Amino acid sequence: MRDTIFLIGGKKHHYKVINNISKYFIIKSVLTDFNDLRYIENSYVFVIGSKIITKEIIDHCQKSNILLLNLHSGDTRKYRGMDCEYWSLFYDNNIIYTMHEIEVTIDTGLIYDQAMVDLKGLKSLDGLKDRIADSYIYLIKKFLIHPYQPKDLNDKGIGKYYKPISSNIIKIINERLNRGGI
Repeated sequence: MRDTIFLIGGKKHHYKVINNISKYFIIKSVLTDFNDLRYIENSYVFVIGSKIITKEIIDHCQKSNILLLNLHSGDTRKYRGMDCEYWSLFYDNNIIYTMHEIEVTIDTGLIYDQAMVDLKGLKSLDGLKDRIADSYIYLIKKFLIHPYQPKDLNDKGIGKYYKPISSNIIKIINERLNRGGI
């Protein structure tokens, strides 16, 4: 059996995920520096909000029976990179989040699973990160209860790479939410 490890960026909603998962599963370690992956083996590592992991570390993980699974706040078939939850809201009025294997290129790995973030009743962006955390919890629990392989070995992130979203677009999204438009 593999160990369960988290690599996080250290934001409040990252800890919400860890606190919830730890009620049901043993978490061996919580890392905040991807270089610490050099010292582990035979593990599932769930990555939330980490910096870009280097090729050297990814190669080590593959050799050490470590499955790196990124929790991404967008549909990697359409949105790769940063702030994908906001780009999804802006263009699609919804958020499909993705659990995918990490590769050297950003957000292009095999898709293990996807689901939609529940946006019912959301009136501003203030509660969005908590909703995304709840969604991540769902996928992680589903995976840990019965680890599985991707359904389609050709299903990979092929979407456009997005950079950080502008404050003007954030304002537009918030206005839509306030009007009940999403």
